[in-house]
Amino acid sequence: MKKVHTISINSEEEEEELNITVNLEDFPAFSFWLRSQSDKKIYSLKYWEKTILKKLMGGHKMTLENYAEFLKEREESKQELLKVQEVDRFNYSLFIGITITHYGLKKKVISYRDADSYIHLFFETGDLLILKEEARSALKNAN
Repeated sequence: MKKVHTISINSEEEEEELNITVNLEDFPAFSFWLRSQSDKKIYSLKYWEKTILKKLMGGHKMTLENYAEFLKEREESKQELLKVQEVDRFNYSLFIGITITHYGLKKKVISYRDADSYIHLFFETGDLLILKEEARSALKNAN
């Protein structure tokens, strides 16, 4: 179930109006986030969660502000994770077409396969070179 609320947030500089769509699928994560933000002791978790849910669905301003902050932090975390994953990726297709000296012979890379902790480079001579994780890390850092 989704419900849309509009709230006004007053700051010293300006008044801001937000449209917040409350999604019940987010509630367990929101509840956990809210508990981690509070230093108050919760005596009955079930009662507390029912109260928060009632306030959230009823449009309680402070609860909606907390929900908006939760959504903002979650989106920032997702963006940070995407940045980390992007940095971790290395475009091994850059090897295709380059010539590598391997055991004293010059060989041209025609294909590659990325296999978790190894990278397989295939040469036009039919040879195969398997690089371990350490080599992969060196190649990523050299890029």
